[in-house]
Amino acid sequence: MISKRMTESGGSDSMMNNLSNPRDTIKENVARTRRLRRALEDWRELLAPLHGVLVWRHEYHPPLLAAVVTLIFLVVWYLEPPLLTLVAVLGVTATTADYLVPALCQALFRPQDWTASNEREFERMCELLADISTSMECCWFQLSGWKQEKPKLYFIGMVGVLLLLAWLGNNINNLFLAYLLAQWIVMYPGLRQRGLIKKYMAEAILFVTSKIRPQKQVEGDGTREKEE
Repeated sequence: MISKRMTESGGSDSMMNNLSNPRDTIKENVARTRRLRRALEDWRELLAPLHGVLVWRHEYHPPLLAAVVTLIFLVVWYLEPPLLTLVAVLGVTATTADYLVPALCQALFRPQDWTASNEREFERMCELLADISTSMECCWFQLSGWKQEKPKLYFIGMVGVLLLLAWLGNNINNLFLAYLLAQWIVMYPGLRQRGLIKKYMAEAILFVTSKIRPQKQVEGDGTREKEE
């Protein structure tokens, strides 16, 4: 049992080290992109044009994405289905799409109509999905590293975040929170493509540091005056 745990721990540590190495991360992204290409080959006619929408190829793409998500949530809000019914409907929709979409794509689109431009768009879509998957995996292994290296900090941080989520869920409409989360998911590729996430995160960090440094300077001046 102990050896099994050590093996699993060693495997996770090696994977985390691989993901922390830029070259290994690139290799992992390439391999993951190839796997996604094989898995999503039957969906390529739909995924190729979808990539341009997700990365905001045109200025009307962001409001289009927001309108689609808003329409879906308005339907859910109007019907007010029970949670189990909603999950079942989503499952039926996903299963039906998984069965019908490949057949419809083969019936409606001819192989000779697939161009090099479509192939590039499909490749970029797979790369986008691989990048997102790798980023999520890196976050997971980062949390695992904190759990092993700083268990107290990990415990306090996780409990604090979960309590905050519980407070938000108790005081804010859960459907509205799900709506905000869905909007963030569909907008993330475009924000990431245009570098807006890094830009606003840098501005937020500068704002916080600008507020902290003057306070520390005032405290330092106060201690100097007391010493004098």
